[in-house]
Amino acid sequence: MSDTAASGDSVVFTIEVDGEVVREITMGPGQDAESMTIDLRGAFRVTLKLQNPSVGLTVANGAWIDPVLTK
Repeated sequence: MSDTAASGDSVVFTIEVDGEVVREITMGPGQDAESMTIDLRGAFRVTLKLQNPSVGLTVANGAWIDPVLTK
């Protein structure tokens, strides 16, 4: 999340595989990045999403950091 995010703000990170949510994490300011492993065998489409529920008075920004697909 951005350094300007207010305490209590959050961003929801969602991974969808073929239209179904397979992982969802809510992160707040100061939390360390998380590594995720998702089994994509047989998958056609992978979608990475961010949502800011606007809990605080500021707009929190999040980012996927170097997403990588490996065999």
